[in-house]
Amino acid sequence: MELSLLESRPLADQPGPALVRAWLRGEPRAARLLGPTPELGALRTRADAIAVHRGEAACVVTGQQSHWLGGPAFVLLKIAMARAVAQALAGTAETAPTVWFWSHSDDADASEVDHLHVVNQHFDVQRLSLGLQPDRRPLYARPLPENAPAVFAATFEALLEGPQKAALAERLRPTLAAANLADHFAGWLGATHPAGALRVIEPRSERSACAAVVARFVRRYREVAARWSEVDRLCRDAAWDLPFDPWSATPFFVLDAEQRRAPVRVVDDGDLWSIDGQEISADELALKLENGLVTAIPGALLRVVLQSHLLPVSAYIGGPSELAYQAYALCLFELFDQIPPLLVPRLHATLVSAASLPQIQRFGVRDLLALSHEKLLAALPEPTEDPRVRALLDELAGTVRRVHAELAERAQGLDSSLARSLEQSGAQMADQVEKTRSRIAKVTQNRAGTGSRQARKLAHWIRPLEQPQERVLAAIQLLARLGPELPEALMSSCAPFEPAHRILSFEET
Repeated sequence: MELSLLESRPLADQPGPALVRAWLRGEPRAARLLGPTPELGALRTRADAIAVHRGEAACVVTGQQSHWLGGPAFVLLKIAMARAVAQALAGTAETAPTVWFWSHSDDADASEVDHLHVVNQHFDVQRLSLGLQPDRRPLYARPLPENAPAVFAATFEALLEGPQKAALAERLRPTLAAANLADHFAGWLGATHPAGALRVIEPRSERSACAAVVARFVRRYREVAARWSEVDRLCRDAAWDLPFDPWSATPFFVLDAEQRRAPVRVVDDGDLWSIDGQEISADELALKLENGLVTAIPGALLRVVLQSHLLPVSAYIGGPSELAYQAYALCLFELFDQIPPLLVPRLHATLVSAASLPQIQRFGVRDLLALSHEKLLAALPEPTEDPRVRALLDELAGTVRRVHAELAERAQGLDSSLARSLEQSGAQMADQVEKTRSRIAKVTQNRAGTGSRQARKLAHWIRPLEQPQERVLAAIQLLARLGPELPEALMSSCAPFEPAHRILSFEET
C-alpha cells in the first residue's frame, strides 16, 4: 500500500510546548537545552562519536508504556520514525542501526494503558476498557484480567469494518495468552511489525544497571539540582512553560515487600531521602542500591539516562511533551560520563481515505486539523427536495388536516370525547407526514454525501473527540483498515529532517 502526501504543516507552527516550537525554529537558547535540531550530518557525527565512546555501533531508540492491544496510533508513528532515522543514518536498510523500543513496563498507571478508543460501525467513538484498578504494581506484574478475551472480542466486533480486521484479530489472538500486560504488549509489537524491524527492551531485565544509575543520581544530587536550576532559569527568561516539573515529580521508585512501587523523594537538598514517607540518608540509600538490597525503578528523567547507560543511543524519537522534558535529562549526561543522544520528533500524521476527499470538499472543509463534528453539522447544506415528492407530501398533509377537521366537526354533535380523539389522531398523522419528510431529506443528503451520517463518519475518523487522530484512535483501527503493510508505508512517509504534521491519504482496498 502507499500513502500520498496531501499537506505538510511545520511542527514549529503547531500547538505544543513553547520550548519545542522554539527549538524547531532554530532558536539558540532552545538548542542549549535540547541540542541541535534534526539534521543528517549532525546525527551521523553524533552516532560516530557515541560509537567511538562506547566501542559499539550506535542505535536509535523510542518507547512507550506497555499498552493493552498496542494503544493509540502514535505508537505506530514513533516506531515508523525511529526506523526511518536509522535507515537515513546508514543510507541503506541493510546497514541501518538497530532500532530499540523501550517498553515502560515498570510504569504503574494502569488507567492510562487499559483501554482503547475506536470508531465503531455506527461511526461513533467508543471506549473499550479492561477496567484495571490502580494498585501501584508495575505493568509487568499485572496479569491480563479474566475479561481480556471478552474485551478483545468486543473491540474487534465494534471496529469499523476493514478488509484486514479478521486477519488482524487472528494475528493478535495469541497475545491473550501472555502472562502480563508487558508481555502482551511485546507480543503486539512483534505481531504488527516486520521481523527484525525492532528489538524490545524493558528495565525489569536490567536491574543492576538501574541500581547503578539511580545510586549515582542520589550521590550527586546537589550537582543535579544545580543543573536543573539552570534549565529553570533559561526557560523562565525565555517565558517557556515546560509540561514537567522535576522538583515535584518522583525521580525514582523502589519496590516494597509486596512488589509495589514506593515513591522516593528528596529531603533536605539531597542529604536525606524519603521512601514512602520513611527517611533515609543519601549514603545509606546509595549503598542499598549498589548492593542490591532494594530494587530501583527510574522515573521519566532517569529513564532517559538509563537508556543511554545500557545502549549506545544516537537518536531518541519522542512526542512534543517528551522532547520538552528532555531538557532536564540531557543536562545530566555529563554527570554520568555519557554522550547525550540527539532528539527527533516522532511522525505526526493524520490519515484520510482518498474516497472521502470529495465529501470533504462538498462540506467546504478548509482545515482538516481543526475539524469538528459540531462544525460539520453546522455546515450541512439545506436538503434539495424532489419537487414532485414535496408536492405529494404537501398534498398528503393538507388531506390529513382537511379530513380530520371535517370528521371532528361532525363528531362534535355526537360525542365531544370522540371529537377530541379525532383531533389527536389527526395531529399524530400530520406529525408522521413531517417525520417522513425529514427522513426523505436525510436520505437525500446522505446519498449526496453531505448528510449527518457522513459528517459523523468524517469528524470521528479525522478528529475523534475533537483531538488529533493519532492521540485517540487505536493503532489497531488503522491496521484493521489499511492492513499489515501500514508500518512500512508509514516509515516511507517519514521526513526526519522536516518535522511536520503530515496529512496522508490512502486508497481503500
